[in-house]
Amino acid sequence: VQFNKLMYERLIQGGNITLFSPSDVPGLYEAFFADQDKFQELYETAERNTRLRKKTVRASDLFSAFMEERKNTGRIYLMNVDHANDHGSFRPDLAPIKQSNLCCEINLPTKPLDHIDDPSGEISLCTLAAVNWGAIKKPSHFRKPAELLVRALDELLDYQDYPILAAERSTMNRRPLGVGIINFAYWMAKNDMTYTDPNLEMIDEWTEAWSYYLIKASNVLANEKGSCKLNYQTKYSQGILPVDTYKKDVDELVPHNPKMDWDKLKNALKSNGIRNSTLMALMPSETSSQISNATNGIEPPRALVLSLIHISEPTRRTPISYA
Repeated sequence: VQFNKLMYERLIQGGNITLFSPSDVPGLYEAFFADQDKFQELYETAERNTRLRKKTVRASDLFSAFMEERKNTGRIYLMNVDHANDHGSFRPDLAPIKQSNLCCEINLPTKPLDHIDDPSGEISLCTLAAVNWGAIKKPSHFRKPAELLVRALDELLDYQDYPILAAERSTMNRRPLGVGIINFAYWMAKNDMTYTDPNLEMIDEWTEAWSYYLIKASNVLANEKGSCKLNYQTKYSQGILPVDTYKKDVDELVPHNPKMDWDKLKNALKSNGIRNSTLMALMPSETSSQISNATNGIEPPRALVLSLIHISEPTRRTPISYA
């Protein structure tokens, strides 16, 4: 289920949300992903159009229905589609993000297929790995694993078989990777942190290095082997990096003071491009963390919670304990 800024504003203001069929409002569906200002203009114009089929509901009721379903089933997922495009790797005007996997850590362009061998379709795949933060001694030590992972995964893209043309076409044109983090909880404990009392300055410095060395490795590889075919559809090609597009509200938690030479990397990206259109992904790492004997991604370790309920039955002298 996808939301955007306008829907949250209506919720905060205690307003209404109007429901349309996208086919009745030309351009609305495309603008929902690519241009939020255009979306709001089309949306409000359609709301005033008395000839359109529509249904108006309270924003609080709509959000409550979503949260109730999420709470009861755990199987309905939220995606803030405007943030996916504003803060992602791709230019919304050329390659808007319209879908993701359920966990939403992978955001790649897709195109529908008219038939199984449709050459214009795109099925997005992402090839994953993760850096074990517990084995990193200092931020500069991200360089070697970043280079190894980018080179190894990039080779795998050419080596593996693709049963569907749309999947092969998308992967070869964009060469997306997703390198995440495992053993974060262990790393925090090793550095005298807890999730309730983290050293945000240190986390900021280390994640910057993790990001920098991955992007640099892909840029170096592009200089050697060539950039991905659709490099021009990425923000990297314009020298725009995650350090430029991140949501600045997080500076209220910890001001970001760059430690890496981003300006030099931006110039290199403008000159050589990038080999892999995506590089970072905070995937859950459920199974791979266990195989690596590491804590689960960036999540805190789970603990077993056991509740005992004592019920005194009138016909028995001894209470019965139910776990």
